Amino acid sequence: SLAPHYLLSKQSRLLNGTTSRGSRAASPMGRVILINAPIEASSNESDIINAITVEKSVDGKLGFSVRGGSEHGLGIFVSKVEEGSAAEQAGLCVGDKITEVNSVSLENITMSSAVKVLTGNNRLRMVVRRMGRVPGIKFSKEKTAWVDVVNRRLVVEKSGSTPSECGSEDGLRRIVHLYTTSDDYCLGFNIRGGREFGLGIYVSKVDPGGLAEQNGIRVGDQVLAANGVKFEDISHSKAVEVLKGQTHIMLTIKETGRFPAYKELVAEYCWLSRLTNGQLQQLSQTSETSSSISSYSSG
Repeated sequence: SLAPHYLLSKQSRLLNGTTSRGSRAASPMGRVILINAPIEASSNESDIINAITVEKSVDGKLGFSVRGGSEHGLGIFVSKVEEGSAAEQAGLCVGDKITEVNSVSLENITMSSAVKVLTGNNRLRMVVRRMGRVPGIKFSKEKTAWVDVVNRRLVVEKSGSTPSECGSEDGLRRIVHLYTTSDDYCLGFNIRGGREFGLGIYVSKVDPGGLAEQNGIRVGDQVLAANGVKFEDISHSKAVEVLKGQTHIMLTIKETGRFPAYKELVAEYCWLSRLTNGQLQQLSQTSETSSSISSYSSG
């Protein structure tokens, strides 16, 4: 199946300040800073370009996995090809760099966008460059900065530390009902976070005088559920989908007093070469290793 390898980091979408149904969007892109990102060095195979067509199997599988993405300064690389799959039969190889799919360029695209392109069609007409190598990672650590609403300060936590570990587990929980009309679907608040960042969904902004404020929703509240859908392990885009277009939303809210500001990843990359048996090994040249620092923010 097309299961992206997130060895480089979590999916690269930013901690979006996405607006909830009709409110103004808050800085939809934010910023990404890359320092010394891996350089896709040329190889003897890099000039070999192939056109490959892969069709989904009857169970909806494509038979290969990818990793990389523009958020890491990388293209989209094939990291695994399942034995006996349509992808293998079509000639797709580990270490191939996918440059185009169904006339859509993948040369400068994030992992999340690439996955949408790759999974959005039953037949993939791909242009691939035979690089014979796959980006890997030797070391990584990440930290998340939180806006402390109560004390009006920024709190930085290293990987593995979550709001629940820092005193918010006992936050007051309550049920909030929001009613809108077909003429005005605006709930009046923005959200940040999502499963792709290892985070829940948090309220990052409340419109003054808006529906959310009128019903007691505050910046720093965590949305635990909406209309029976649990939000503690949900992607950002899915959370937005659940919230939009409804005339009645029942929210389960927990007071945490803070919301995620940005996430930073520090990683040391290396290149993995493809062996004849399909396995990967690290290239021996020390020059193939580099480091990158990525900051994800929105606002």
